[in-house]
Formats: sequence, C-alpha cells, structure tokens
Amino acid sequence: PFILRRTKKETLSELPELTIKEYPVEMTLKQKEVYLSVLLRGRAEYLENKSDMSSIQILSILSKLRLAANHPSLVKETAFPVDASGKILTILELVDEIIYSNGKVLIFSQYVKMLRLIETALKKQGREYFYMDGQTKERMDVVERFNNGERPLFLLSLKVGGVGLNLTGADNVIIVDPWWNPAVEEQAWSRAHRIGQEKRVQVHKLFSKGTIEEKIIDMQTKKKDLTNHFMSRTIKKPSEDFIKKVADMELAVNG
Repeated sequence: PFILRRTKKETLSELPELTIKEYPVEMTLKQKEVYLSVLLRGRAEYLENKSDMSSIQILSILSKLRLAANHPSLVKETAFPVDASGKILTILELVDEIIYSNGKVLIFSQYVKMLRLIETALKKQGREYFYMDGQTKERMDVVERFNNGERPLFLLSLKVGGVGLNLTGADNVIIVDPWWNPAVEEQAWSRAHRIGQEKRVQVHKLFSKGTIEEKIIDMQTKKKDLTNHFMSRTIKKPSEDFIKKVADMELAVNG
C-alpha cells in the first residue's frame, strides 16, 4: 500500500510527469523490539533532562530513532539478518516490480551503512547495480555507464548523489529514509526528473510506520512553508524549532 501525495506535470520546462508515492512500511517484529528499546531509553533521557538539553543532544536521540527505523543493526552491536528490516523487504519488492517493467531505479539513503545492507540484499538476489558514496572515485564514468543502460540499479548516498549529477537513465527513485527538509529529497529525485528525461518518473518515499519517520512526514506535509519556518539557512540541517517539535511529538509520554 502507498499514499499518493501529489502528481504534477512540468509543462513549462517540458519535463515528463512526476509522481510521488509514500509507502508506510511495516517493521519486522525484531525491528519493532529494537525501535521500542531505543525509544524508551531516549524518552527517559529526554523527559528527565529536557530543560537542560541542547538541540544537538536532542538531535542525537532522534537520529538513533531514525537509524532504528531503517534497520536494527544500525543501532545495536548485534548483527541482525539483512532482512530484519521491513524497508529492505519493501525495497526488494519494488526492485522486482520496476525491473520486471524494464524500469531503472535510483536508491537514495542518508546512511552509507544502510546502503551497504541494501547492497548485501541485492547481491543475494543476484542483482547487478552501481554504487556511489563519498569514497567513490571516477564518479562520472559510473554515471555514464548507468545512463547507457549497463545495469538497472544505482545505490547512492544522499550527500553525494543528491546534487549535480545527471541520472536521466532512471525512471524510478526510491527515497529510503525521509530527510528533515523535503527540499533535500527533491534535489535527489531531480537527478532523474530533469532536462533530457523522456519517461515519466515515479518517486517512492519509504517511511516506517509508528516511528519518528511518520512525524517527519507529517511535518513535511502540514507545513508547506517548512523551509522558511523550520529550517536553518543550510537545507541539510534542521532548525532548533523543528528539532524540538519533532522531539515533543515522538518523545513526549503521549507521543
């Protein structure tokens, strides 16, 4: 199931249609257990020290919750199976559907460790893909090979792949984890939805149900002027107001 948030046609710039779907993902049982333990620990710390905590300290708690919403191995020293994440299971299903339809897909995550887990899952299925993070050399060569159709999948870190690349070889984009500011996500899918794209582009935004990610999506949806009111000047860093609002939504006793 997914939520169709909006569809638009960029007629002025003659771009094909862009469709954005939001996928509420059910966490696995083990993932739910890990998330709850991180939540309870973070909630206790927040409620006890709220008045004295800096925005950086609060953001640290929220960041752990975001990691747990991706995969339990990202917050626990224990190595859980790669399929212990509801998101990875969903990604594999989406990849099957996209490739069956002869599509090509960009998979963006903010977390390199999450990308590596997705990579492991794809390898197990025998999928061919390209990969790019901050350590990748000869990036333009990889981009050209992807656009030329050599492989149908491209895993990218949001920081590296979100700006400046032309990836019009893709007609699907998976956003693995919602960012505080939707403008950053838009930069990512604009790698495919740009001049030179001839196909309709479909964006799949994943978020884990019952987690902080729901709160982030909610804030993104309700606040159309989110960037102006809740973001600092750098779009990659949430403002103190935004951090505190999300913390109250997720860490308050009734959150």
